Amino acid sequence: MDAFIRNNPNNNGSDGVAGNNNNAGTNSNTYRTAMAGYQFNQLLQSINNQYNQSGKYDVVRSAFNTSGNYFSSAQIRQLLSLINSEGDRLTLAKSSYARVTDPANFSTIYDLFYNQTYRNDLNNFVLQNGGTGVSTSTRIAMTDDAFTQVLQKAKNHLFPWDVVRDVKEAFSNTDSYFSTDQIRQLLLLVTTQTERLDAAKLAWKTVADPQNFTSLFDMFTAQSSKDELSNYISSHPL
Repeated sequence: MDAFIRNNPNNNGSDGVAGNNNNAGTNSNTYRTAMAGYQFNQLLQSINNQYNQSGKYDVVRSAFNTSGNYFSSAQIRQLLSLINSEGDRLTLAKSSYARVTDPANFSTIYDLFYNQTYRNDLNNFVLQNGGTGVSTSTRIAMTDDAFTQVLQKAKNHLFPWDVVRDVKEAFSNTDSYFSTDQIRQLLLLVTTQTERLDAAKLAWKTVADPQNFTSLFDMFTAQSSKDELSNYISSHPL
């Protein structure tokens, strides 16, 4: 039944886009069925059988370019997770938008991109192709895997000043955002209150959940430091 429905889409003869067979990006059709579980597992196996990233990329690209193939956002997320390069992942994500069965949930794949520039690029692509996207001010915290790398890099230093340097550099990267909990873990590596305060000010620019940022005030023993950080937040709106 699933195969019959996918081979006979109820979309007035168009391939996924009502009235437009050639627009690879637009996704306005609701009459779609995501690939069946057994077929999707076969596709995953085919990708995993590739020995290098170029082979994996080619299989995923072919799947997204094959007429009649449709995927849920969750399935697309699984496929993109197998691609290491963010640039390649972005290209494939754009291709996949024309094949997604639940475009309203497509933004759930945005956190696969550590670089905010890529997330904005994909979001703009969705908006330009009839999707709702998300607010461009939306911030997505760094994934656990990426954050573990940042945290471990800072921890591996022998001298405290090198630790402070790495923490400040992490917060100075405007392409990455951190949850308040992630910021706390990094600030704990900074032992002096003065340096921690400076790092916290930098962190304010990269916090993904600013509504929780004041919970970090308990990391400062001096009331003057808390007041200074509070004043900094007030004078530097996001």
